[in-house]
Amino acid sequence: MTTRTESELAQFQRFLGACLENGHAALTPEESVVEFRGWQRELELLRQELSAPLQRSTRGEGRELDLERFLRDRRNAG
Repeated sequence: MTTRTESELAQFQRFLGACLENGHAALTPEESVVEFRGWQRELELLRQELSAPLQRSTRGEGRELDLERFLRDRRNAG
């Protein structure tokens, strides 16, 4: 991952490449854009969710990740 901000067009291109690699070649251009916008929303929600834990970690307040609890909480939230 680069430290510079990736352009939206570059993100879309990377997203399309991943879709094609994962067998989603049947999407129309319009469907591709809708899927990309959904991916962007999910990414923003994840960034918001991780913001506070990352800040705590930066302050040295981190602890070992309980992966099972994290996944359970994630499933229950959705």
